[in-house]
Parts: sequence; C-alpha cells; structure tokens
Amino acid sequence: MMKTLLIANFLFLCVLLHAQPSIVGTIIDTEKQLPVAYASLGFEGLTHGTISNSDGKFKLPLPEGIDQKAKIQISCIGYETFEISFDQLQQNSTIQLQPSITQLNEVAVFSKNKKGKKPNKIKSKKLGKSSTFLPLFHAYYSIWGENDPNNLGREKGMIYPIKSLGKVNSLNFHISSNNYRLIKFRLKFYTIEKGKPTTLLHQKDILFDLEDSFLGWYQLDLSAYDIILQPSQKKVGVALQWVDSEQQNEGRRFFSISAAIGTSPGYFFKEDVFEKWIIKKGKLNMYVDVLPMDASR
Repeated sequence: MMKTLLIANFLFLCVLLHAQPSIVGTIIDTEKQLPVAYASLGFEGLTHGTISNSDGKFKLPLPEGIDQKAKIQISCIGYETFEISFDQLQQNSTIQLQPSITQLNEVAVFSKNKKGKKPNKIKSKKLGKSSTFLPLFHAYYSIWGENDPNNLGREKGMIYPIKSLGKVNSLNFHISSNNYRLIKFRLKFYTIEKGKPTTLLHQKDILFDLEDSFLGWYQLDLSAYDIILQPSQKKVGVALQWVDSEQQNEGRRFFSISAAIGTSPGYFFKEDVFEKWIIKKGKLNMYVDVLPMDASR
C-alpha cells in the first residue's frame, strides 16, 4: 500500500513539473459588457498564442523566463487590436475590447438587361478547385498523436486571382477525414501582398460549425455577407481558422481537406495564431462561388 502511494505521489509530481505554466482570464466587449468569443491573443514577438472560448475565457501558456513587461496582443474581427503588459494582466485578468467602426462601401448586385426585358439570371463563377478527381494528399488540421488536441488558431487556405468585380456567394470545400463531433471554424478573406495574406477584407466575423463528423463537399452560404472582390486587389486569400472543437472520442483525432499537387505557390497555412505564413505549391479542394457585378451602376 505504501509503495503504491509513493508511486502515485511521484507521478503527480512529474505531471506538475512538466505542466506548462499559464495565465487565465476573460475578454469582454467594452460597450456591451458581454464575452468576446474566439479572440486571438499571444505574446508580442513570439509565435505561440491561444484563442478565447465561447464564453470569452482563455488560458494562455507562459513562455519560459517571460519578462513582466512583455506585451500581450489581443485581436478579434470587429474589434480594435489591444495590447496589455504581462504584469497588468496579472493584476486584472479581465480584458476589454473596443468595437471597431469601419465604413464599408455598398455595391448592388444585378444582371445587365435591356429595357423592357426581364433581368437575366446571374451565372456565378468559381475561384479554385472544384473537383476531387485524383486527390494526392490530405491537408491535415488535426492528426492522432499530437500534443494539442484543440488545434486552436491553425489556418489553411488558398490564394486565388481576381479578374472581375464580384460578390462572394458561397464557400465550398471537400472534407476527406473527420473524427470530430463538432468543429467551429472562422472564415477569413485576406488581401495578398508580396505573395502572402495580410489584412482582412471584411469586418463581420464569419463563424460556422461542422457537426456529426461531416464528410464530403460542404457548402457555406455567404450571400448575407457583403464580401466584394475587386480586380484592383488582383488576388485574394481564403482561409479556414480552427477556433473550437468537440472530439467524438479520445482515441481518434483526424480532420483534413483533400488536396492535389500544384505547379505554382497558392496553398498557405500556419500552425499557430501568431506564426508566420508558409506558402507552398498545392491546391486544396476548395472554391469560392462568386456572382458577377456591374461597377457602372
């Protein structure tokens, strides 16, 4: 009995010694005093960060030897980016974000037609790969055996050329493996500079759930969002960021989008919230459905 207790105590101490220290807190909206869900935060200049949960609560791992004056950056779509020092956060673990005010241009969507005739049916255009013929690899968000089962902040996406004015109607992507009961994604549309994603094209936060281990082609209706693609932008980056999940069981953690080898750079990803983008040759089985627009009206 004594031997068993000694072993148990030893194992408990090992867990404590190897557990990474962290700081916990809550992010709220300054005006509404409500939780800000799925905000990104991390130490400035470092690659690792985390994301707040649906209640605005977070658990941020602390790097070894972190300075008390180190800056923590907090950001979320629809809010002003905020900075706070580590020692300030220790004194008050509630972070308040200020909603951002951005004036967006409105553009009407319609089809050209001659006077006295019924409007023509608008035919959409596809940006990206819409076929799963001979997928050559899987772009994994999650794979069994990883240390972090949550995959918080991971992003994968594609860069597409913009040749004409259009309004985004839907996003479509092909899921090749999925062992999760629920996954919550954030969809992002980026401007592209020097071949890499930079600033967001939209101010509305686009969050959606994948449920019941969904497999195959998934379509996300974006007609309610005013996401306008303009030729002057030349290119757009479209990415899915993992912000939350519920596992089906403890033993299996797989989720991937099917993909194919490409001849030019276009597939981009990062494994953590504040990591730098990695650009590779490849094509995710993902496309954007775009409705053409007339800029003259």
